[in-house]
Amino acid sequence: MSAIQRNANLFLFFLLVASAVLLVSAAVYYQLDLDKINKDLSQKRTDLLSLNQSLHDKQSALESAQGELGLKRQREEAITAQYAEIRDVKESLEDAKARLEAEKRTLQDQTNSMRKDRDSLQAELDSAKIERDTLQNEIDDLTSQVHGLQTARDALIKQKNCLLSTPDAQEGTC
Repeated sequence: MSAIQRNANLFLFFLLVASAVLLVSAAVYYQLDLDKINKDLSQKRTDLLSLNQSLHDKQSALESAQGELGLKRQREEAITAQYAEIRDVKESLEDAKARLEAEKRTLQDQTNSMRKDRDSLQAELDSAKIERDTLQNEIDDLTSQVHGLQTARDALIKQKNCLLSTPDAQEGTC
């Protein structure tokens, strides 16, 4: 039995050594595998942090772009409102311009009519002045004639009075 026991001990020793080798091999394999997993995990963590930073940057850029877009929309709305207001003012000014041009034409027609009336009245006035001057000349002539006739009448009255007051023989002196 000693041979069996020895064989059994040897077998158990061999099993023990094999188990120890297997255990060490498994530990080394799992250690190496764990290091590889840790490296992969570190790489994934670095990649994840990089992606997270990239995502954060892109999100910031998106928020900035959205802010700019909102600002552009506000500006566009303001410009659209200003455009509508300016268009209304333009239409109002065009209407006012058309009315003023029509009024201008009417006033020009009235001015031309008044000028014709003025020219006609001026011609009548000139004619009346000429007639007045002619009549004034006639009056002056008649006044001169009246003066001459009054002087002649006064002379005749004086002569008559002289003739009446002087005796007939002396009438030649009158």
